[in-house]
Amino acid sequence: MLRSAAKNFARVAVTTDPSQYASLLAELEANDGRLSAAQRFALSVAAFNRVAQYDAAISNWLSAVTDTAAGVPARAEYPAQMNSTFVKVMDLRYGENPHQSGAFYRDLYPVPGTLATFTQLQGKELSFNNLADSDAAQNACASSTCRPA
Repeated sequence: MLRSAAKNFARVAVTTDPSQYASLLAELEANDGRLSAAQRFALSVAAFNRVAQYDAAISNWLSAVTDTAAGVPARAEYPAQMNSTFVKVMDLRYGENPHQSGAFYRDLYPVPGTLATFTQLQGKELSFNNLADSDAAQNACASSTCRPA
């Protein structure tokens, strides 16, 4: 049903998360009960993203099922197929070379303390090389050579 509603965003609005309610209600109140095409499209994209995440989670779980003969699924330690979901954190100043564009993505649920959870405190927009250098520095400090004796 979410897919059907999302595909028909020209005439239908679909919500998938309570965090969408406030902006939806505000626009309905401000526009005599109507939603803009931009709002309906944004809700459609959010619905497709949610459905894709849900489908990936189901596929990951089912891909690890190895035996259902006993009525209770036996599961392998690792699924035969793994579907990942990434979200864009930021556009980069440039890619690996100045004439290239780039963007930084992280896992939907990043591991705390990794580069994916950084907070930039100052300076200009980051480039691919800045992220690569930061990752190398973090890995170097995680090794025993950077730890106090």
